[in-house]
Amino acid sequence: MPKTKNPAKAPAKARAFRAPFTPAEDAAILAAAAEGKTNEEIADMLGRKLASVWKRRKILARGNPP
Repeated sequence: MPKTKNPAKAPAKARAFRAPFTPAEDAAILAAAAEGKTNEEIADMLGRKLASVWKRRKILARGNPP
């Protein structure tokens, strides 16, 4: 009997980067930004990509997160 292949899944780390930002993460971004932390420091702190933190900060600065 041939072995069946499992459906391809994205690695867990990749899935985490595509997860929506939580209200707690939004609050952490705003607090860290108020402390003068850079986007890179915030990304490291949250385990997110630099570009996603940069985009999220822009959204939060406009005052209308989705």
